[in-house]
Amino acid sequence: MLERDGVQFFLSGNGTKGNVRPNRMAHPDFRWDAYVNCRDGDSLYQGLKARGAEITREPEVTFYEMKEFELKDSNGYLICFGQDTSLEPDEID
Repeated sequence: MLERDGVQFFLSGNGTKGNVRPNRMAHPDFRWDAYVNCRDGDSLYQGLKARGAEITREPEVTFYEMKEFELKDSNGYLICFGQDTSLEPDEID
């Protein structure tokens, strides 16, 4: 997990070096190549969709209180963006 300026990135790894494309995690709820915590997922989603991003899962609130959507990037990587719905707006830095 990496974090900078309030943005967190969770990167999936396959345990070996030198592979061009990492394997997705085995658990069905965690199948992404990268997971990004964001502050305003709705605006991000609307902007990406307006630019023609390949959305693979529409925004939905999960059982772990994250509003998430997924997209496939131009290299075929699956990226999930999530916003914590358990926080009040004034708790988000």
